[in-house]
Amino acid sequence: AKLETIDAVRDSVLGILGDYGVDKLIVTHVPAGKDRLRPHVLLEHGWADWLAHYDRHRYFAHDPVGRFCFSTVEPFAWSEAPIDLNVQPLALKVMDEASAIGMQTGFSVPVVDLYGYHAVISMGGRAISIDAHERRLIQLLSYYIHGAAVRINRSRRDVPALSQREKEILTQYAAGHRSPQIAQALGINIETVSTHVKRARSKLKTETITQTVVEALRTKQISL
Repeated sequence: AKLETIDAVRDSVLGILGDYGVDKLIVTHVPAGKDRLRPHVLLEHGWADWLAHYDRHRYFAHDPVGRFCFSTVEPFAWSEAPIDLNVQPLALKVMDEASAIGMQTGFSVPVVDLYGYHAVISMGGRAISIDAHERRLIQLLSYYIHGAAVRINRSRRDVPALSQREKEILTQYAAGHRSPQIAQALGINIETVSTHVKRARSKLKTETITQTVVEALRTKQISL
């Protein structure tokens, strides 16, 4: 049966993943840069306290699991995520603190969706055990979890309306034009173009111009 609520998806999935030692689960889009994770979360169970601590200390910039999600589409154990202390000097601290609250082991499945968003389904527990064959089964299950979480969240979210000027600018970007061309075509300066893009990103909860254009297209606020 098609699951219609986040709670139903969570309960159904945890009933399966519990057999592998999973007792904490999060489904989230992966932010760029040093952004907080909470605004991007689609589903979570057992993650709330860690998530608040994680965002308060801006740990995403130092999280080797999050970083690795941009480098692979293969499922991986957290212990397999490469650590470069020159790039992420607090990486070991992040992993040690996660372990201290009951996530000694973890498993993640990266996802890149049709709109170009990077996402991840991460599972934590004291002793997760997943063999090579089971990895593929859980990868398929994770694709379903992500799809269901996206579908349910989008169906219940009211998308803020873009202004006419924001639509005009995003349509120009969608056509492949750059900021100076757009400013000239619309008779405004580049700073004004940038201001409208920032407002559109805030409304659509996106990180980049490309994601903002894709989301505007997906919500049918602009067209090609």
